[in-house]
Amino acid sequence: MEKEVIRQIVVARKSQHLSQREVGERAGIIRETVAKIENNLNSPQINTLIRLLEPIGYTLGVVPLVKEETEETVNA
Repeated sequence: MEKEVIRQIVVARKSQHLSQREVGERAGIIRETVAKIENNLNSPQINTLIRLLEPIGYTLGVVPLVKEETEETVNA
């Protein structure tokens, strides 16, 4: 799951034509750290991830898992 989140961050950054340096400067993170995160060489702490998301217009959220509807949930 972590790799997918990072992949989506990279896609969003590139779609906005932002360099790692630009995102890092806006987030207060050095470019080398952004590169390590994007290349899965560094697992960011949540506060770092939030700072990395802000310059590309994203935020971190918690979303409940969607469970398949079963007969038990239908009859509940």
